[in-house]
Amino acid sequence: MKNKEFTCHYIYHQNNLKNLIDKYCKQAKNIVLYCNNFSRKNILNLALTDYDIAKDCYYSLDKYLYDTLKISAYKGKKVQIYDYSYEKFTDSNNFNNNLPNFTITPLSCDMTSILDDFVKALGKSENQTISKTMTQELEKENKNIDFLIICINEKLKIPILQKLKSFDEYQKLNEYKLNEQIELVFNELIQNIKDIYAEGYELVYKIIINAFLGIVNIFRLKSFLTKTQPLLVIGDSAFESFKAYKEISKWSEDKYSYAIYNAITQLLISDIGYIFTLFENKIDHYTLIIDNKILFDFSGFGTIRNQSLAYHKQDLAIHLQSNEEIFKDFHNKKFLKLITQNSKEELILHSRYSIKEALKKQMSLDQNRLSYIESPYFNSITLAQIIKDLKGEKNESYYAKNFLIITNAPQKYNAGLHQKLTEEIFENTIIYPDTIEDETQNDILIKAPKDYDTTIDYSKYKIDIIDNEKDAFVLSLSPFICLNYQTYQGFKDTVKEKEELFKDITDNNLENIFQYMNFIKTPSNINKIHNYHYLQSIFYQANNKKTFLEKQKQYFQEGIECIRTYIDSITHIAQPKIGTYTGVVYKGEGFVKKNVFTITDVILLALTYYMIKHFYSFIQTDFQAWWKLFSNYESIQIEEEESIDILPTNVFLNINEEKIPLCFSKQQKAKLAKNEIFCIEEFVDYLEQLKDHEISDEEDRQFLSSLIEPQSENHQTQDEAVEYNLKQIKALIEKEKISNKKINDELNELIKDIEKNNINKIPYNPQKTIVAMMDVFIDKFFPFADFLRADEFKFAKLLSKTILNFLTLKAQKAFYESIGISYLLFLMMNSSIQMKKVKIQNQEQFNKRLKRLNKIALLELCYMQKNKNKYEAIMLVDDLSFKELKNHDGFKDITNISKKQIFQYKFNFTLKNIRSIAKESFISLPQAIITDLINQLWISAYEQSKKEHERLQFLNFAHKYNPPYVLAKKPTNTQEGFISYPMFINNTFVSFNFTSMFTGGKLQTGGLGEKEALFIYHKDVGGAKRVRNYLLNKLFAYLCLDELRSKTGDLKTIEDIDFFNTYSYLHDLAIKPRLLKLKHEEDFLIPDCLSKTQKENIQKYNQKLQAINNDEAKRALYDEYKRSCDNGLSENSLNPIDAYHQCMDYLEDMDNDVFNTKATNNTPDPLKHRNFLKALDTIGQNNIKALYVGVNKKRLENQERVKHEKFNQSNIKQTIIAEKPPKMIGRLATTIIMKNGLCIG
Repeated sequence: MKNKEFTCHYIYHQNNLKNLIDKYCKQAKNIVLYCNNFSRKNILNLALTDYDIAKDCYYSLDKYLYDTLKISAYKGKKVQIYDYSYEKFTDSNNFNNNLPNFTITPLSCDMTSILDDFVKALGKSENQTISKTMTQELEKENKNIDFLIICINEKLKIPILQKLKSFDEYQKLNEYKLNEQIELVFNELIQNIKDIYAEGYELVYKIIINAFLGIVNIFRLKSFLTKTQPLLVIGDSAFESFKAYKEISKWSEDKYSYAIYNAITQLLISDIGYIFTLFENKIDHYTLIIDNKILFDFSGFGTIRNQSLAYHKQDLAIHLQSNEEIFKDFHNKKFLKLITQNSKEELILHSRYSIKEALKKQMSLDQNRLSYIESPYFNSITLAQIIKDLKGEKNESYYAKNFLIITNAPQKYNAGLHQKLTEEIFENTIIYPDTIEDETQNDILIKAPKDYDTTIDYSKYKIDIIDNEKDAFVLSLSPFICLNYQTYQGFKDTVKEKEELFKDITDNNLENIFQYMNFIKTPSNINKIHNYHYLQSIFYQANNKKTFLEKQKQYFQEGIECIRTYIDSITHIAQPKIGTYTGVVYKGEGFVKKNVFTITDVILLALTYYMIKHFYSFIQTDFQAWWKLFSNYESIQIEEEESIDILPTNVFLNINEEKIPLCFSKQQKAKLAKNEIFCIEEFVDYLEQLKDHEISDEEDRQFLSSLIEPQSENHQTQDEAVEYNLKQIKALIEKEKISNKKINDELNELIKDIEKNNINKIPYNPQKTIVAMMDVFIDKFFPFADFLRADEFKFAKLLSKTILNFLTLKAQKAFYESIGISYLLFLMMNSSIQMKKVKIQNQEQFNKRLKRLNKIALLELCYMQKNKNKYEAIMLVDDLSFKELKNHDGFKDITNISKKQIFQYKFNFTLKNIRSIAKESFISLPQAIITDLINQLWISAYEQSKKEHERLQFLNFAHKYNPPYVLAKKPTNTQEGFISYPMFINNTFVSFNFTSMFTGGKLQTGGLGEKEALFIYHKDVGGAKRVRNYLLNKLFAYLCLDELRSKTGDLKTIEDIDFFNTYSYLHDLAIKPRLLKLKHEEDFLIPDCLSKTQKENIQKYNQKLQAINNDEAKRALYDEYKRSCDNGLSENSLNPIDAYHQCMDYLEDMDNDVFNTKATNNTPDPLKHRNFLKALDTIGQNNIKALYVGVNKKRLENQERVKHEKFNQSNIKQTIIAEKPPKMIGRLATTIIMKNGLCIG
């Protein structure tokens, strides 16, 4: 590294940043900006009309930079902007610019180079856009759909998979799972394109391909998510700008284009969606360089400045300055060699190439006992893994691995990833109380809407942190703001008064006009109006509640209609119609009720009833409303709102030409009063009541014996053509049998090799054959299979056991045969055999031989499924040693299975996409086709594609509750009310022992090594305290009691809106933290070795501390905190107010360089930093209770009323009122990670 002299300054306020930029731009000759998607059309001076926010409430940092740089260019200064944007490919970023000294140069990441290669394969010339290229290629007669699909596979899918393997985060994932997900998504994309092309939508086809290319940047997630769910970006610095709103206009309204977007949405909502943030064409720093001597990095600033004083955020920009042109080669990444060292500080600049190793080095140092991290989000798999890997590091001191993370509570789009890091990497446990309901839903069904509280009760939410000598102790907290409800009411009254004054304005009444103008010009009134509008934007969910309920009802009804469609496909059969109209003969098709059902029909209806019964909150069988008295159907009522006809009356179950009366409900069975009746409800009851669902070896042998029957040697020979066909089929099955056995042998060899390498045991429990068959049946032939497979194989075992014990042997065989023939037809269709046209002479003999072949085919299907389950268990082993084994050169030799062969057979086994099988092949099992029809209902019907897209967004991206920490409690007779909402973290830093820190960049997927980034390492040396003061004062501000915020030791309550807006807490403290306590417990010892002056100073400080206990007001306040916070604590738990005192002691010790000893007596304290985090954890959990206890009082009263029906009303109220919220201690609470979040981050 080259030692260069430059200085570093911190900037906390946007006004200060703008003033400095203005100052240096006036004198500048050359200005360079590195940014994401710099374009005038994306600059917004926001007015969010949806939330009635005043137009001048926001001012964009982007807009300021654009205007400043444009003015500088007009004045003759050279302005160069390096813009990471995908738009160069769509030609939508053409800049109308007449200034030769104002240049925007688009840059691209690796993903856009893949897109370039894809387009070149289509024949793109140098100067052509993608759109023009696609239009030309699609118009060429010799370039058809097959050519396009080859290009998508070879130039998009394969390069993407290859590129993923080079990413560090990919190594933390399961390669098998990721490849599978990408395969499924690209298959869906290609299938949708084929469907469009097949239906003759040539012009539409071009539109869709262009739309696909426009967002093949899955890839531009900020834009994609904003367009699909604008509410996601409210107050969210992760998608750092509201400017993406402007891009809504680019969202294609063509109803046909949504089919492509749906496939991408399915990928993003998967649990590996976060890996695709690596493909975003963006950088993780926002940097301005002036004359190559001055650098401003404002990556840690929110891009929006809200004029409201109620809007609190943590910003940090870095200003570096030198007398030399040290940033001249910044564009060539040569800033890596920049370092400055002097008597007070050390500064080093890191790019993406060096930051990971630099962090690893610092975190592994034994003397770094506590790392304090602050970030808008904590979504970095790499950083989490670095922390976890410290477990193997040898430290001189136990409990040396301590991490404090202060971050915004994750939102819907990234909460799933934060949860994975917390539970799977850090091994902490998130405890969601029963006040947080699981909203069961799937891609098809939604429960009926019910009124709900927009605020979730998190009062019993907590995170249990793993605490031992080896593992890192990782504590995550989030800051929030709390305002007195009367203060909020004052804002509201001011707005109301302004509106009343405006109503009084008339043309002839100048006095009222002047009164109104004076009112809105008064600074205090302006502040209150801005504050009110900002707070209204925070509580936006209350306004959206009606829309959510309406949408939920719509999708509930669509789900019911989907079930009806499915049931109708089983209970009805198509029948051709021929008639005449005005003398013209016409042919058509109608559907009539079936009178006779197969055992497969019955099993599918039973599965449907089970799913209905366990999904919806309320059902009633044998439902007969007055309008159904003559319907001749058995019905089910669902959620007291809808009814479904599940089975016609007077129908039969046909088993080998034997007809058995069939009914759905037990009530109907009682009415029929016949000896032998098959009742579907009884079948499901039997399944539900099974306690032992394990299949015994004897039961599995029973199943196998029903399939393996001796072949009669005396069968009558058929016609030559018939014999030829039967031999062809038998040979096909034998080929499948050999293939299955070979794969099974090779998988067993692989397991042996894995165990030789001392890798964790394969989590594979060999499945019984009948369970494997039932598993594949559920998966392939029941469209709601995902609902039944939450607990893998359990339902398949239950169904297997019920089949064996409830059905007669004849019924069992008939069921097995129907599954076998479907798989046999699949094998025939996917083979090259040619069948001869025949005339069957002996139908009975032919049927026997065909049934035997069906059973053999079913047996091979079972073996295939068992191999598949075994292979998946192997590939899902999450062990680094196994990953190294798979990547070893000898892997192919060891197993005799190349990875390519493995994946080929795996995807051949996955019959998920039944549309790839000719529908006519399923004549013997027509209801199986409905799996395809269910999908077609919303996805492939193009007039429905937009509806499906909206549905996916609603189910997966919308969140109907207030964000964490957003709640309002109105005052009561016993408690003051308050308004609370998040304090937004925009800055990013990782610090060590409060003496050094890395700042800049983003702690997200790809942020530490994959995306362009700038990190500044700043370390205090020689007794300097710049880093220390900044970090300790921030923590003090988060923790200080409301009554001690004057920082003089006097009791004086200061509200958040005043305390945090002064930024005074970022300067040196006027008083020691120990003096900001309510109770003093331990004096400092005075060693004999000290000088007289030193002894006197310690004695004076002890006297100041002792004076705390002589202050009656403080003693009373301490007792108030103690009583308030003591409710619900276990006997040995630390009271939160005492935890606060520990924190004040700790902050003072850090300020005094007392890192590893007890300050009062200078004895070793190995648990010092761990105990500090535990005290913070206690405070965080206390503040969760302070915010949420009693928040949904009415709902709790209703629950108590159900539990205590014998009690009177007063007893119920006493039960609820018993738990009161504790007093808040500071403004840090346990980070709330919402349930059912996505993994985009």
